[in-house]
Amino acid sequence: MGTIVYELKEHLNHHKYEWPLSLVRYPIRLKAGEAHPDSLSLRDEAGRRVPVQLAQAELRDGYVVSGQIAFLTDLPGGGDAALRAAIRTGPGPAAGARQRDASGGSAGFAA
Repeated sequence: MGTIVYELKEHLNHHKYEWPLSLVRYPIRLKAGEAHPDSLSLRDEAGRRVPVQLAQAELRDGYVVSGQIAFLTDLPGGGDAALRAAIRTGPGPAAGARQRDASGGSAGFAA
């Protein structure tokens, strides 16, 4: 299993402003065979699961090679955070496994 750390920092640091809950996206690039699309999970610094989706994913031989990781986050003025995305080479019932809707289609990644 591999880990990618996303470090967030609020640089404005104004005493009257906090960054509101916002959708953020970051590019993700992986080697072929490194990450199964059903294996992505995201956790905050306290180890809590964070809902995450993989957007615009490019697959090669059934594995993610590029795309965007998307999640909601906020930051207090001058604050920072680190979120850890865990990836695995195989599918499975790991935390963060892809959820399926009743039609069998993808409903995105869940916490």
